[in-house]
Amino acid sequence: MKPGFKLMLTAVVTVFFSFILTGLVGNLLIQGWQHRNWLAQQRLLHREQEFRAQQELFEEVASLAGRRQHRMVRLLEGLRRGDAELIKKRFSEYDEATIVWNERLNALYTKLTMQLKWSYTKELEKIQETFVSIGGQLEALTSDRLSGR
Repeated sequence: MKPGFKLMLTAVVTVFFSFILTGLVGNLLIQGWQHRNWLAQQRLLHREQEFRAQQELFEEVASLAGRRQHRMVRLLEGLRRGDAELIKKRFSEYDEATIVWNERLNALYTKLTMQLKWSYTKELEKIQETFVSIGGQLEALTSDRLSGR
């Protein structure tokens, strides 16, 4: 073999193996980065789903509690006016809001404990105790007012 041919063959083989090695290493690096980015996207997606679920839970608690509280205030205002028909109507609305609240309460306790913390469930139980206490007083006042006492 001629020395020039050997040198050219060595150069071609070096370029060829350099190209293959660079391609393989580059491909492995790119694949690793893509996998890492995909995992980060999956974590972000999971956090977004958790946030949405917690937001929906908060909105449900706030909506149901707000509705019940609002109906309590309306009933109290009706009791102050003394009109029996208005009191009956407002009591019916209050009773309806109370039923919806009570039907969802166990599910809310469960979701709060599972999605957030048990301490939030304890706080909601305190709110429920307050609702029950005030509701009992409103029901007694309503009964007294409607019976003429």
